[in-house]
Amino acid sequence: LPQESCAIVELPKESCAIVELPQESCAIVELPKESCAIVEPLDESCAIVELPKESCAIVEPLKESCARVEPLEESCAIVEPLKESCAIVEPLKESCAIVEPLEESCAIVEPLKEICVPASVEPLDEICIPASVEILDESCTSEYRNVSTITFERGVQLRRIEKNAFRSYSSLSSICIPSSVEILCEGCFFLCCNLVTVIFETGSKLCYIEKGTFQRCSSLSSICIPSSVEILCERCFSGCCKLSNITFGYDSKLSRIEKSAFQYCSSLSSICIPSSVEFICESCFSGCRDVRNVIFEYDSKLSKIEKCVFENCASLSYICLPFSVEILCERCFSGCYKLSNITFEVTSKLSRIEKSAFENCSSLSSLCIPSNMTFIGESCFECRGLITAYESGPKLSSIDFSKCLIVH
Repeated sequence: LPQESCAIVELPKESCAIVELPQESCAIVELPKESCAIVEPLDESCAIVELPKESCAIVEPLKESCARVEPLEESCAIVEPLKESCAIVEPLKESCAIVEPLEESCAIVEPLKEICVPASVEPLDEICIPASVEILDESCTSEYRNVSTITFERGVQLRRIEKNAFRSYSSLSSICIPSSVEILCEGCFFLCCNLVTVIFETGSKLCYIEKGTFQRCSSLSSICIPSSVEILCERCFSGCCKLSNITFGYDSKLSRIEKSAFQYCSSLSSICIPSSVEFICESCFSGCRDVRNVIFEYDSKLSKIEKCVFENCASLSYICLPFSVEILCERCFSGCYKLSNITFEVTSKLSRIEKSAFENCSSLSSLCIPSNMTFIGESCFECRGLITAYESGPKLSSIDFSKCLIVH
């Protein structure tokens, strides 16, 4: 086409054409079905290229040119705007567009609606989360259910791992939680049955481990809770049947261990409760049948042990309750068959033991009741082996030992 010309170029079916548009020309190029065209508009030219179904076009607008490319249904367009060019690319339904804007170019790209990964592509074993990511939710991770390892780029800004983000990732075996993470939300690692290793980076800012976070991670064997954590929420480690070791960071800020947090951790052998803990809630360690040692750190702030906290801890043989504890609630040590020795610190504030608190503690043989005691509930000491019990003060008017075998 000569300079300043205006042309409508129609290419017949199955033709092959190279169309060169010189400066200041205007062309409308219509490519029929099954044709193949290479369209090269030159400097300052204007081209409107319409690609019909099943056609193939390579469109290369040069410097300062303007190209509008509209591939139709099932067409394929490769668009390469060069330096200082402007391209508007609008891939329609089921079309495929590869857009490669070069230096100083401007591209407006509307993303594809679907990506189909061929069956021949093998799943990833490891994924690395980019440093720029601040929140991870289920929609971000749903395509990676077969990964075994999750890592994070250096300098990651991640603050939250949202609800169910990695739920039921059965191949996941290890993860290192970045120090920037503040909250692990509900069920984010629920039922990761092969998760063995969870590490929290030094200097962790983590405050909350929400309910069900690591529930039923049946391969998890140990965990060190960062000192920054303030609350362990309901069922956060419940059903971790191989969890044998729990430790807490130095100078822990933990104040609450909520309902069923470690329930049915059947391999747990010992636990040291940080002095900062004020509440141990219902059924927290219930069913931990291998727990032998429960230690409370010096100067404990614990004020209340809720109902069923240590129920059916069948291997627990000894416990010393902190002086700060004021109430032992219903069935808190019920079914601890091997519990033979309970001691209270000399300055104990314990004033109330509720019903069935030590029910079926059949190995308990002697007991000294603290001087501040004002109430002991029904069947509190239904212990067939208890033969000696006495009080160290006058405040308690009566004790029901009717279910005990012999009392002196």
